[in-house]
Amino acid sequence: MKSIDTRPLRDKAKLDSPFYVCILVCIVAVLSYLAAMLGGALSLPSSLSPFWPGCAFVVAVLLCVPQRIWPVLMAAGLAGFFLYDLQIGLTVRLTVWLFIADIVELPIAAFGVNNTLGSIPRLNSTKRLALYFVFAVILAPASGAFIGAIALRASYWTMWRIYFFPMRGRCSR
Repeated sequence: MKSIDTRPLRDKAKLDSPFYVCILVCIVAVLSYLAAMLGGALSLPSSLSPFWPGCAFVVAVLLCVPQRIWPVLMAAGLAGFFLYDLQIGLTVRLTVWLFIADIVELPIAAFGVNNTLGSIPRLNSTKRLALYFVFAVILAPASGAFIGAIALRASYWTMWRIYFFPMRGRCSR
């Protein structure tokens, strides 16, 4: 009978090689840019997008790789978001504030999920699902919303609620 290899995929990959890390960084940057485009396409004109897949994508990637390469992958993902924001005509000031919000949000989600549920979260119980919900659905977006709402120069709490609910808001042109 054959044995099944149960090691996580990230342990099988040759992520120690600078070549593979470089390729992964390029892929994350491009896909983050495309995720930002998708989020922008799903938004109403001149408003916040209630659905922002970019951060969810970057967190998912981070959970699949060793923590030692998280900083470069976060930078690649943030670069994709930053480029998209500038390309659609957001002001530099607004883009920087949104960038800071993402810098706060990504580590909270990634480290929270990773430290409470392990590197590859298994949501096979109510308790584990609740822990995932606390970090990835409540704490991370709420922390990003506190900063993102500052960027919007409108009624702070109204913007905070829009930015936070239901998944993660983001400005679009």
